[in-house]
Amino acid sequence: MKLIIASDIHGNVTYTKKLIDLINKINPDNIILLGDLLASYSFDDDFDTYEVANLLNQFTPKIISVRGNCDSYEDNELLCFDNNKNFRTIEVDGITFTLTHGHLFNQYPFLLESEYLLYGHTHYYDLHTNHINPGSVGLPRGGNDHTCVIYENKKIELFSLDSNKIIETKELL
Repeated sequence: MKLIIASDIHGNVTYTKKLIDLINKINPDNIILLGDLLASYSFDDDFDTYEVANLLNQFTPKIISVRGNCDSYEDNELLCFDNNKNFRTIEVDGITFTLTHGHLFNQYPFLLESEYLLYGHTHYYDLHTNHINPGSVGLPRGGNDHTCVIYENKKIELFSLDSNKIIETKELL
């Protein structure tokens, strides 16, 4: 099974389009969105809640999503897929993944014991433990690239939407 895992788009039109280019190129079975999809808090022309919602909605049948701390109920009304759950669990290739945005760890301590935890929220990528953060599509921090993760055959690859290259690879046990 092939997945694209992305987080923290924050209404960024340019990088949503780059994410869609990647989606169209690799044709994943599912697209995992880890919250903070539309809210931008920016008046820059490159941030548009409605346009990003329309861009994402074309992939509704493939999207599995969780709600982020910036995902308002009003924003979620623009989405054609369910973005109202705080966490979900999926199984892929015999691996259990728990999905969450990352702002509720203290309310759901069992998440930290998950086989693999996929989360966003920090805007920093991290593949070094069983807690995997794909970074941020729309607003990376610390000088990092705009990133997402590609999963296939028990391997994850951190993908730069800036350079269109794999930055890092990790085999999952």
